[in-house]
Amino acid sequence: MEANIMNRRGRAFLPLVILLALIGICIWFCGTHTVIRAEKSLFWIEKPYFGLDKIYVDVRDWDMMDYLSHPDIAKELARRGIEQRRDEGHKEQTGENLPQKLGRECEEALEKARDITQDLTERLGRQ
Repeated sequence: MEANIMNRRGRAFLPLVILLALIGICIWFCGTHTVIRAEKSLFWIEKPYFGLDKIYVDVRDWDMMDYLSHPDIAKELARRGIEQRRDEGHKEQTGENLPQKLGRECEEALEKARDITQDLTERLGRQ
């Protein structure tokens, strides 16, 4: 009987621990990241400090003064815009996304390295 009561307490304790862990993770994420809502995307950047300010920033209706007063967010938006345009320009030229091209080229280089390694192993085995 006593073991049965302890077992029930243990089952009630586990969901509480999981809930507290999820709350802790959410507080950590909110304290170390800023979620940014841009025109066509939603992404996050890492804060240089821990704080519960600037958890969510909507930049869709910002003017120049807003960008000047938040240089870290403006810098990240500019960087992401440049990367997106670079990827789109590459896709227009070649018909494939830049990450797809890089992945394909990495696979080809890895395959060549495997072939060279196998060839060297066979040559060393003959000697």
